[in-house]
Amino acid sequence: MNTGGTGTPEAAVTAPVGSLFLRTNGAAGTTTYTKATGTGNTGWLPLAAYAAGTWTPDITFGGAGVGVTYTARLGNYVSIGGWVTASVYVTLSSKGTSTGTLLVSLPVAPNTSLFAVCPVHISGYTAPAGTTTVMGYLGGGTFKLRAPSGTSSVVFTDAHVNNALNFVLTINYLAA
Repeated sequence: MNTGGTGTPEAAVTAPVGSLFLRTNGAAGTTTYTKATGTGNTGWLPLAAYAAGTWTPDITFGGAGVGVTYTARLGNYVSIGGWVTASVYVTLSSKGTSTGTLLVSLPVAPNTSLFAVCPVHISGYTAPAGTTTVMGYLGGGTFKLRAPSGTSSVVFTDAHVNNALNFVLTINYLAA
């Protein structure tokens, strides 16, 4: 839904998440709003909140990265009005000795009550039994790699990762 008017839409305009509001009497940084959260008339964010840059993605297993070394790791992101688009490229030279769920760092902390998924181009892994694809999964504030299996999915752990893990992905999510 796209709409417009005078004043801020916060507490005044009811719309679904993803809607835009063009403020006709706004100053710099308060002319365009996006509905980021909620179902009522709150959750509007000004699109003045813009950032772009790079960060160095980290891979951990169970929250630790003991001995993890990289051949390459690059991250780019754009954040507009609370929505983040992040692209990640990682190649490991050693997965190290930590164990547990594979976690990938993000440039901006995610909203912990929402989830997002994205396709992943990946090599250097052992597919969990009964799976053929890999996806990125953001939920509960953490970003993981998962392999769909029937009606559920298998979360990647150190057991699925080889020393030459390589992946590329782009994910869109709402910041905290």
